[in-house]
Amino acid sequence: MLDAALHNRLQPLAASTGHAPLVVLSDSLVQPSLAAQRAFIHSALAPASPSSTTAAQGSVVLVCAEQQPHRLLPRQGSYDPHRVRVVDGSLAAPFASTSTSGSRLAACASYTPVDLSASSDLADLVAAATSAIAAAAAQHAADAADAPGLLVVLDSANALADELDGGVSDALRVVKACLGALKGKKGASCELSFD
Repeated sequence: MLDAALHNRLQPLAASTGHAPLVVLSDSLVQPSLAAQRAFIHSALAPASPSSTTAAQGSVVLVCAEQQPHRLLPRQGSYDPHRVRVVDGSLAAPFASTSTSGSRLAACASYTPVDLSASSDLADLVAAATSAIAAAAAQHAADAADAPGLLVVLDSANALADELDGGVSDALRVVKACLGALKGKKGASCELSFD
């Protein structure tokens, strides 16, 4: 099932046209989901042909509340950074531009730090995530028809619930907004991790 999920072959029922596939990972100390998240991201950004590094690649939108984005991305030079958009609400977000990971993220199509502890945190996060998804979907639509799909990764629903003022209900609003932004996008999928 993991191989099918990584290659976006988990298809929704025929009656649910326009539905964006959703993969939910459970994260725990015994079975951490970080490796699975990386596998999804690396698979989405891998060239379509193993022998070519310039072949069409998928696009990824990272919505981070727990992990620093550079921990989820493949090593530099193995993917096109212009196919990555980051919405960073992790605690390191204010310092990302000064850290060694900052240069790695600067090459991304867009990097948007979001302060999840601010009073307007939910609105800012939803706006940043949905605009990143819309931009990635537009880029994907402009690519060749055989280009791989768009993957949206929300690294931790629990971290969102912990950081946002509205807790679980605000975290679900973020998930719903991301899924809504993906609705009707061919080849789009969303991966979500729960602690």
